[in-house]
Amino acid sequence: MKTHNTLGIYIATNRATAVCVAFKGHNRVKVDSFSVQIDSSCQEPFKELAARIAAWCSQKKLGFSGVMVALDCALYMQHKVHSEFTNIKQLAATVRYDTEEVLATDISGMALSFQVASTGQDGSNLNVFTARSQVLEPLILALQCHDMDPVAIEPDAVSLARFMHWADSAGHVRRSGPALAVVVGEGSCYHLVYQQGGRVLPVRAFPVGKDKAASVINQTFTTIAAIEQPVEQIEFYDPVADVTSEGLAERLKMQVNAGKWFDALATDSDRSQVVAEAMAFGVALARDDRVHTTNFRNDFMPYQGKRLRLEKAARWASISLTILMISIGMHVQMRLVQANKDTRRLKDRVAKDYAAVMGGRPLPADKSPVEELRREIRRIKAIRSGELSLQESVLARLTLLLKALNSYGKPGLQIDSVEITTSTIRLDGSTPSRLETQAFFKALRDGRLQVARDTVDDTAGRCTFSVILVPMEGPNRPAEG
Repeated sequence: MKTHNTLGIYIATNRATAVCVAFKGHNRVKVDSFSVQIDSSCQEPFKELAARIAAWCSQKKLGFSGVMVALDCALYMQHKVHSEFTNIKQLAATVRYDTEEVLATDISGMALSFQVASTGQDGSNLNVFTARSQVLEPLILALQCHDMDPVAIEPDAVSLARFMHWADSAGHVRRSGPALAVVVGEGSCYHLVYQQGGRVLPVRAFPVGKDKAASVINQTFTTIAAIEQPVEQIEFYDPVADVTSEGLAERLKMQVNAGKWFDALATDSDRSQVVAEAMAFGVALARDDRVHTTNFRNDFMPYQGKRLRLEKAARWASISLTILMISIGMHVQMRLVQANKDTRRLKDRVAKDYAAVMGGRPLPADKSPVEELRREIRRIKAIRSGELSLQESVLARLTLLLKALNSYGKPGLQIDSVEITTSTIRLDGSTPSRLETQAFFKALRDGRLQVARDTVDDTAGRCTFSVILVPMEGPNRPAEG
């Protein structure tokens, strides 16, 4: 399937024209086209037309990702309605009530679409289109049976206006002033007006009888008198030339130019189908219309086809992917939290073991515990091998402690226990007060003993203390071994 192709179908009660349009970047190219026709006495015309369209698509092997339908002017009605709003959402919410007020009738059994013709301080002027649900429902169901659920169904006059604007843009056509376009199709005539900026709006569409020339001329007089803006020129097109631009100009006493919109589609074999092809091409261009207010399916049997299903699937895939990413992130976060807990638990265990083997010293924050342990092991091995005397090392520390105790010389000091290791001295005792305890600590520091860690508490009227001492580095320190 060519996902960049769109099938546009212009459909009437007994005939249909289809054009496959390729969307290539900014270019819109006709791939192929065909027309089908059935007997007017057919009981279910839309079913028969849908079957023949599907058969032709299969025969021509046309691939497309979306279907757009232009509804013949005999199957809908156009009304002029004024609204006090200018915002599209407000217009969509109130246009049905405004239309019922203008028509003075109930339109609940009709599908409605609209187009903003002009806006001003007093609101908006709208072209409102209504089609009976008894027409749209069998048409939609018939196309759905052949896997051609239409994304949009709009009036053929709107599709024709879109094609003409596209043709003017592609041909870089610029008009000097307001113009009325008169296009004669197969059994119908369309009046469209050019606004400032090249925008094309449908004014009216009407059937033409056997006397085509008289009908076109009379109705054109009526349209010129009815539209608000002055008409400086008329652009006219009749593929079979039953009415000529010269004859129309003579009757209207106005400048009439031949329209060039359909030159790219016109063929010598069957020029009568050119306008129908243009409307099928124009409705296919609705794929680019992001604010498609003329779509009858906005109001009746909203499109639930493949594109919407894909969009919904993509939306759910995005939600699922988001939930998956959040779950993965939470899982990784929980793993990190658990790893941090294990690290802290291991660090606490190592700190206890480190303090046990290192004489109560805490785990160093700025040094490698492994290097400190290796240094301690080397020192112990040196003592065991005779390089250092453990006894002399302990005696040196004991000498420093005795000197510090003698230098204090105040009564009331009570020493409960002394524990001397190869690197530290642990001293437990008490003094009459905290002030005396601090004085004792100062005497220890003066005696070249550094207070590495201390605990002080008041118990039974005395100040108890537990202190770990480390000999200071310096020339006055007794030699170890």
